[in-house]
Amino acid sequence: MSELLRHLGMHDDENYIYLDKDGKAQKRVEITVHWEPVPTKRILVTCNAVDSISYLRYLIGEVMEKYSTFSGLTSIQANNLTCNKMSIPDIGCIGDFIKSGDHLTCDISSLDIWLDVKIEAEELSLVIFLEIKIHKNQMISMLKKNLLDIANQIFHSRSLSMVYDENEAEIKKMQLVYVDNNLTTESRSVLDQNILRNEAIFDLDEDLTIEHEFDYLDRYVYSRLTKKRQEESKFSFLSTPNCTFTESILNISTSAPVRNLRVEPQVRKSKLISPHSENYENSYSNQKRCPCILL
Repeated sequence: MSELLRHLGMHDDENYIYLDKDGKAQKRVEITVHWEPVPTKRILVTCNAVDSISYLRYLIGEVMEKYSTFSGLTSIQANNLTCNKMSIPDIGCIGDFIKSGDHLTCDISSLDIWLDVKIEAEELSLVIFLEIKIHKNQMISMLKKNLLDIANQIFHSRSLSMVYDENEAEIKKMQLVYVDNNLTTESRSVLDQNILRNEAIFDLDEDLTIEHEFDYLDRYVYSRLTKKRQEESKFSFLSTPNCTFTESILNISTSAPVRNLRVEPQVRKSKLISPHSENYENSYSNQKRCPCILL
C-alpha cells in the first residue's frame, strides 16, 4: 500500500490522494461552484468522492460564508445542485454523480438573513446605518420593534432625550437599482445618503414574515422616525457620562446580532438662494441649528 501511495503521490502535489477508513487509496474531488443568481462569483470546493451529497451541500454553504452576505448565517447550506444542467439527487455519494473538474450551480438556504438597514430620525437630523441578522420566520413587526429599540438606545447614548414610540416609526422595503457588491468578502453596508442613487420604496405588511418580503439579494430596509405632533418634537440633553461615540455603540444591547453600525448627520437637499433675493442676507441666521454637530 505504501508503494501504491508513493506512486500516486508522484502525481499528487496537493495531497489529493488519501486513505479511507478501510485503508484504501482514494482520490479527492475538486469542483467549482457558483450561486445561481451570481454566476460570476465561483468558489473552489475540495471533497472526498465517498462523502455524501448531503455533506457536499453543507460544505458549499461553509465556503460561501466567506462572503459577507452569508457570513455567520444559521444552518447555511446549498440546495438544488445541478451539474451540466442535470439535477443532482440529495441521496448518494459525491463520486457517483460528480468528478473532478465539474462545475456546479446551486441555491443557498439558511434560517436567518442579514438585512441592510437605513433609519432616518427627522427631528434629530440623524441617519443610522446598520446590518441586522434576523430569523426568516420572524414577523416584520418584530423587525420594526428591534430597529426602534436600537435607534432609541443610540439617541440615549448621545445624551439626547428624544424617544420615539412604535406609532411614530414606519418601516418600508427599499429596492436599489444597482448594487455592485452582491457577493463580497468586505463586510460593509452598501447604503448611504447619495441623493443621486435610484431607489424605490415600497410599503410592507407588518403581519408577514421576513422570508416573505426579503431574500439575500433584495435585503434593504428603510425606517423613518417622525414625531406625530410638532410640539412633541422638542428634545433636550441628558447628563450622562462623557464617552466617545464608539464606546457608546459598544454599550448598546440588541436582541439580534448587529454589525457595521454607523451614524451620520442627515444630508438635506437645499435650494440655492440668489444673492439678489431679499431673503439672502438673513438666510444663514434664520437657519435652525442642527443638533448633530454635538456628535
